[in-house]
Amino acid sequence: MSSPLSPRTFTLFPKLPFELQDMIWEFTLSEPRLISGEACFREWWYGRIVRFLSPAALHVCHRSRSLAKGLLKRTSIQIPGVPGRKTLYLNQACDFFAVTKLDMQMNMKISRIVADPALVNRVVISGIGVDETSPNMIHYCDHLSGLQELILTDRALLYLIYRRTFPGRKHCKVSPGTSELVRRVRQFFLDESRQVMVSGCWFDRD
Repeated sequence: MSSPLSPRTFTLFPKLPFELQDMIWEFTLSEPRLISGEACFREWWYGRIVRFLSPAALHVCHRSRSLAKGLLKRTSIQIPGVPGRKTLYLNQACDFFAVTKLDMQMNMKISRIVADPALVNRVVISGIGVDETSPNMIHYCDHLSGLQELILTDRALLYLIYRRTFPGRKHCKVSPGTSELVRRVRQFFLDESRQVMVSGCWFDRD
């Protein structure tokens, strides 16, 4: 008796209606990435950097490539400790750039790694306590003219995993003082006449 097909085997994809093919390709491009110098160095170290920076849809067929090029923005990125620049295809709808409180304190801006910081729409700042805020946080974002969303959290990677695993679910914890912190940061942006969506997410450490 012949063995059943592997669950991973599907040979009829080219026969699907184009509309359904496009929906599947768009789904593959909707996986959010947390981009930072540290994350890119880790992907480079383990030999995954091309896959991380350049989605597979760009390389499969003419239709998938055309769709991906319509959704993604091309720029370049400098990986700390790695010579030369690497091409980055950025999905502005779901990719996040990660910075830490230390990055802000040392004024290590996102522009040190990405060639066109105006393409950065979403930023996660980690290491922020619920009782910590400063106008310097806003001035750190001055070079991000396209910034639309800012997340304040204690652990950025966990936030991204949570967002990916439970899409649409509200933040898992609202600590005492969180609402006030978010309100103050949002007000800093309003004082600068910038419309940025600000939210907070802190995780239990039990």
